Amino acid sequence: MSLLAGHAPGHADDADPETRTDANRNGRLSLSSFATQAMTPTALKVAIVALGGDALFAALRAIQLTTPFLQNPMFRLSIDGSYPEIFQYVKFFVIACLLGFLAVNRRVRWLFVWTAGFLFLLADDALMIHEGVGARFSPSVEPFLPSGIDAVAITEFGYLGLVALVMFVVAAIGMVFSPGLFRRLSVDLMLLLMVAGFFAVSVDLVHGLSSFGYVANTLFAIVEDGGEMLGASLIVIYAAIVADRRGEMPQWLSSVRRLRG
Repeated sequence: MSLLAGHAPGHADDADPETRTDANRNGRLSLSSFATQAMTPTALKVAIVALGGDALFAALRAIQLTTPFLQNPMFRLSIDGSYPEIFQYVKFFVIACLLGFLAVNRRVRWLFVWTAGFLFLLADDALMIHEGVGARFSPSVEPFLPSGIDAVAITEFGYLGLVALVMFVVAAIGMVFSPGLFRRLSVDLMLLLMVAGFFAVSVDLVHGLSSFGYVANTLFAIVEDGGEMLGASLIVIYAAIVADRRGEMPQWLSSVRRLRG
């Protein structure tokens, strides 16, 4: 069952789904009621900041690709240390913090698996680990690839796939030993990570392995950057909803909670 089903903030919810009431079991939110029933005031603010930032950077990228203006490479997500990439770092850090607070306050130690996972993704991006792996091992892979295929892209794709597999296997083991909150959260996070990974890896790989015209290349570039940022935003919004609906939102992210206090 999804964690976005109707739960009151602060309610103990680490029991197995089968032990919950019929009202809770039937409380899964439809898309049409998501904004009004799932989104808390604080999570809504997080969503506005995350999605607003994504829209801004996507618009700047579109202007950069279609006009002679804003040619500063710092507006490109594919450039290491660029403004959009730093914005992504902030999202992954906030996700890790929210899941860490939830792990401590709900005493579900298996949640630290996801905290560590998102911190690793942050470190991988910031320290260019997957780029280093691609450069290091691509010469060994290249002889086995057809002519014209980017060995670096394939190697990076394989490395990121292995990282995702390890994260999912560890999470699956945790779902056996911690079947309540951790199981439901893990299923949702796996789905959201697959959405983010589709844009971050799959679309980028198809673009890199194929030749397109100017219009298609422009659209691909916008979809790659915008889709990758949107995937991270969906995860940070989800983490904010789950944390706030259980009363575990850190004070430095919750101006609404400060006003209540």
